Amino acid sequence: MTSLQSIRKSIKNLRTLGKVEHQSQYKLVRSGSTIVLVDGEEAIDLLRQPGNIVLAGMADVFREFDGRVGHVLPFQQPVPGVVVDPEIRSGFPVVEGPSDRVA
Repeated sequence: MTSLQSIRKSIKNLRTLGKVEHQSQYKLVRSGSTIVLVDGEEAIDLLRQPGNIVLAGMADVFREFDGRVGHVLPFQQPVPGVVVDPEIRSGFPVVEGPSDRVA
């Protein structure tokens, strides 16, 4: 959970970076112990090192996390028995088993 103090500091730093539009125009994401602004393909730190571009590995994107509506499971195996693999049906979720390799 992110503290209200951290959120306020992030919004202040957002404004310092010249982002003065309504807050709904920006996508802010918690990333580990910081909050980042997702701006196109960039992620800019707003809390720990304000203004620095954050590099996120794909492992961070696909890992499980606690979301607004509960716990979100890892992307590559969203629920037991279902698998997401780019080699199987172009990454469409399928039931796991020996027949999932059939083209």
